[in-house]
Formats: sequence, structure tokens, C-alpha cells
Amino acid sequence: GLERLKSCIQQAREISRKLLNHGLPLLETQDPLRLILHTASVGINGFEADKWFLDRGLIAELPEPGCITFCLGFSPKKGVSDLINKHWQDLLASKQDITPFHDFVPPPSKRVVVPAVKPLRAFKGPTRIVALSEAVGEVVAELICPYPPGIPLLIPGEKIDQARGDWLVKQKKLWVGNVPDQLAVLK
Repeated sequence: GLERLKSCIQQAREISRKLLNHGLPLLETQDPLRLILHTASVGINGFEADKWFLDRGLIAELPEPGCITFCLGFSPKKGVSDLINKHWQDLLASKQDITPFHDFVPPPSKRVVVPAVKPLRAFKGPTRIVALSEAVGEVVAELICPYPPGIPLLIPGEKIDQARGDWLVKQKKLWVGNVPDQLAVLK
């Protein structure tokens, strides 16, 4: 098993080198069996790139707003670098007037948030629906958790302040279809 792992890691490093030599924007990763294609660096949303690759038979493990991750795994990888490069070059050629995305901004909240209301009470309490853009000052009654990667942006019981509200509106543009236009909030 160890020899097989070493062989797969060597193959993955060679694939990565080939792709970098072709100019693909790969991000560094601690997992040698993963390739992270930094789509935002050229102004392409990772979800859009994922659909492009998927429509051409190449499946990414994890799409996100600014990148897609490919898992190379333990199977033979003959020609995969050429395939990724070809589809990436075709995607770039299909675009006009693209510019790199600005840096992603982390959420303006503490690492550990203490909800204003107990999450179960907020989740089961009486609610009303408000526009995301008008949710400042409200206590959210639902979980907002775009998948992938499945990390909550809001949990029931959190009170949305101005900075967090503005940040969520910006995230909606990045997580198209994954961050709602409207939120359930406590009455």
C-alpha cells in the first residue's frame, strides 16, 4: 500500500508540474493528491468552471466561488493533465473581458458567535420573511449553509448587524443560488 501511495503522489506531482507549466493557476495544497484550480485569479466563478468541466466529463470534487478542487485519488491518471489543460484553455477562450476577482473578504464576525436567541427557540419560533438586504437587526430563524463546502454563514438565533448584513449581500453574488434572497427571521 505504501509503494502504491508513493507512486500516486509522484504521478500527482507530475500532473501539477505539467499544469503549472501550461500556465494554469493552481493553489498550493498540503494534500498532494488534490489540485486546486484558482478560477478567481482570471475572473471565473468556481461553480461556473465546475459546470464547464462536468459538461465535458471531468468531475471536480469541490467547487467554490473562487476555485475548484480535483481529487486525483489512487486510480491511473493517464492523460488527465492534458484533459484538464484542454478544458481550461477552452473555457478561457469562451470568455471575453474577464478580470480577476478581488480578494475574498472573510466574514466580519468572531470565530465563535454567541447567538442572541437559543438556536432551537429561533428555529421553532414564529417567523416572518424579510429580504436579505433588509435583515439588519433581525434574528435569523434558519440555517444559511452553502454547499459545498457546507460551512454555516448564519445559524438560527444570530442577530444580523450592519457589517454582517452587507457581507451576506456580497456573498450572495459569489454563491449564486446558494445564499437566499430572503430569510426567515423571528417575529
